[in-house]
Amino acid sequence: MSRDRLGEFRAGAQQPGHGGTGYEMNAMTPGGGNLADFHQESRQVELLIQQVAQKVDQIDRLNQRTLQAVGEEQTNRCRQERDQLSGEIDQQIKQVQGTLQQLMAQTQSLPPSSPDASSRKGRATALTRQFQESISNYQQIENTYWQKSRDRLKRQYKVAKPTAGDEEIEQALDDERAGQIFTQSLLTSSRMGEARRVLREVESRQQEMRQIEKKALELNALFIQLNEIVNTQQEVIDKIEVQVNDTVADTMAANEQVEKAVSIRKRTRKKLWILTAVVIILLIAIALILYFTLR
Repeated sequence: MSRDRLGEFRAGAQQPGHGGTGYEMNAMTPGGGNLADFHQESRQVELLIQQVAQKVDQIDRLNQRTLQAVGEEQTNRCRQERDQLSGEIDQQIKQVQGTLQQLMAQTQSLPPSSPDASSRKGRATALTRQFQESISNYQQIENTYWQKSRDRLKRQYKVAKPTAGDEEIEQALDDERAGQIFTQSLLTSSRMGEARRVLREVESRQQEMRQIEKKALELNALFIQLNEIVNTQQEVIDKIEVQVNDTVADTMAANEQVEKAVSIRKRTRKKLWILTAVVIILLIAIALILYFTLR
């Protein structure tokens, strides 16, 4: 019974994460760390994210070369380069995840009242968003390559067997027994040479397309995890900002009270000096009166 591979692939690129993916954001025990270490680690993860973005652009260009390759030798060479580059990207993605986890663990271990808690969380969130953009771009590139690879197989099938209808071609591409169906269908074609070439192309591309489908699910799961982290971090930042605003408001109110107290104290002191002067004048007057009276 045939499977709707195209439907599954598209659904996988849009649905929430699947278990057992190659990329997982695991919880870590807070490790603390001073502000200088935090800035150094955040700079390192930023450079890693930039490297991931650059290699994703490289794999996009390599995908185009692979699709345009002529002959099995050139195609296989392009695929080997693509597999190697894809492996490097996977390793760097895991490095970014590990460093981001450390940064988030450090920021989460800080009390909200810490003076640099808000800036740390803001920095970690910004890096997570930047990483998320690279992952989203990687998703789109892989999805495009998968679709173009599929379209190429459709065209080759049609060339090898002009009488084939769209339903027959879709069934041949989607079925788990695609190679067998291609063999049965194409070997009945009048273009035997072209049919055999298409069969070799199908056999070499089927495994590659399955790998792309698996990668799409993994990237989608990672994208969703990053999105949840960004949303959670933003909520924390908002709470910190509210607390900071409340603290500022309380400080301003306290300053106003202090200013009032200082003003009252100044007025009181002024009155005290006036009263003291009056008393002194009275004492002098009384002394003079007594002096002249008794004399």
